[in-house]
Amino acid sequence: MYVVGFDSEDERNIIDWTIDAFELRENSEAVTKYEILAAIGWLYDYSESIFFLLGDEKGLYEVHGSHCSCHGFEDQWDPESTSLTYLFSEKFHCPSYGFTHGDDTLVLDLIRKEAVEWAKKMGWDDELVNLDEFLVQKATKC
Repeated sequence: MYVVGFDSEDERNIIDWTIDAFELRENSEAVTKYEILAAIGWLYDYSESIFFLLGDEKGLYEVHGSHCSCHGFEDQWDPESTSLTYLFSEKFHCPSYGFTHGDDTLVLDLIRKEAVEWAKKMGWDDELVNLDEFLVQKATKC
């Protein structure tokens, strides 16, 4: 699990924080049914943003959330299906907001690494082949 911007890298603490922050105490399974592959949080003045990459036996998912000082993350836990190909495309973006001194490539590479490791663990050979083909096509366009 890749973690940035949390007080603890302990998975249980991140799960508990997420359940509280997204006000999911009555529905904690909405969080616990996934494996958290990456958790990135950043605080800027009076606002906060969060990104999660999640996995289960069916696929990969992203959660994005943000709030100002007036509100929290309530009603923003909405895992969206994603794929390895999308995570490696130019369309995928997850800003590091200073954790890498402006080089978001490091954050993106670490998120991608976690996604590939999950795909291997789940035995998603077709997804890995699709990714290889996508990367070859991408390289030949350069």
